[in-house]
Amino acid sequence: RMAAGEGEGETEREVDFGDAPVSKEALEEEEEAKKKKRAEIERLRAAEKFIQIDEGIHECRRCMYAYNPKKGEAMLGIAAGTAFEDLPNSFRCPACKSDKGAFMSVKKVIAGFADNQQYGFGGNSMTEGAKNGLILGGTKAEVFTEREVF
Repeated sequence: RMAAGEGEGETEREVDFGDAPVSKEALEEEEEAKKKKRAEIERLRAAEKFIQIDEGIHECRRCMYAYNPKKGEAMLGIAAGTAFEDLPNSFRCPACKSDKGAFMSVKKVIAGFADNQQYGFGGNSMTEGAKNGLILGGTKAEVFTEREVF
């Protein structure tokens, strides 16, 4: 209770601050709802497994030299198209001379839940660069096909 206009002869009035008493059952229901929400968040976090695509490129962990099988290594006599796995065990990094075991496979991470990658026209498993190429390539093709010939 609060006295309004103290000393001015006004009567006391009751002020409600909206803090109604909450029952024990209501508190338990609210806590149970929070538990369910936290469990759902944890379930979604566990499902958030991103796809990793092996690009075929292997990188030296010591000097960061990247062996690209599409290019090969002409200075070492390795033809373009030679997969890293097909290189002899005696292969050494051309930059720092580390052995073949110092190389690690470069993987491209595809954003999104792994469960969703199967949907669509394969666009969900495409890398960002591949999607841009598809979009921009389609735009170029559209520009050339809509040109008027005089």
